[in-house]
Amino acid sequence: MTPRRLAYILSLALLLALPASAQAGGRVASATGVKHVNGRALYVDVVVAVARGQSARQATARALVEQGAKRAKPPGPGGPGGGEQYFYSGLKWSPPSVTQNYNAAGQPIAAKQALINTHSDWSSVSGSTYRIAYGADTQRCPSLVKQCAGPQVNDGNNDVGWAGLGGQTLGVTWFTPSSPEADMALNSHFAWKSTCGSSGGSGYDVETVILHENGHVAGLDHANRTDSVMFPSYQAPRCTLFDYDKRSLANLY
Repeated sequence: MTPRRLAYILSLALLLALPASAQAGGRVASATGVKHVNGRALYVDVVVAVARGQSARQATARALVEQGAKRAKPPGPGGPGGGEQYFYSGLKWSPPSVTQNYNAAGQPIAAKQALINTHSDWSSVSGSTYRIAYGADTQRCPSLVKQCAGPQVNDGNNDVGWAGLGGQTLGVTWFTPSSPEADMALNSHFAWKSTCGSSGGSGYDVETVILHENGHVAGLDHANRTDSVMFPSYQAPRCTLFDYDKRSLANLY
């Protein structure tokens, strides 16, 4: 048996081992944690498929343990702005510009266009100077992601790729507010679809996950409003920003 064939069989076995609700594209939850590496705080957001009969807290707790992180709120100031309460992670870009690169290795669904679609969402907010754009294709595994080879380090790149993240984890974004960098990985062991891109498929919508995670890349924390893509739970695809998200970003930048 070839190594590639063996890897395919193992990936299929992992997928089939997931609860049915974790395969079908059901409820999703998100949470943030912290891990200290060589005295530095690395923060991670986990996006998790919640199995039937499981609470969002149980699902995210397991995912954070798998990432070696403890549940924690990032050190962002948050606070009111324009009469509303906004929530920030402490990650803020100066100048307010981010370039993301994409590694397609191991992708179960083509996600480059979904990634680029979210760039236009976050970069076109009226009253905001924040911009995020596509840089280049890359072969790097995102350096801050735990499942990549070697230690978790800042390499100066903001990369997006695929990895085997653990049973119910759909995606992770690791970030360091002290020296701004944000790396994202999606779980290559899940079934994915592209509802926002109208290409169909089964499983979880890839653009919805990236849109939420790129909110964390921008420096937004989880919101307590359901009319936000940063609300840490959802059951249906979210393909565009809500007005609250736009006001939150414009208040930060």
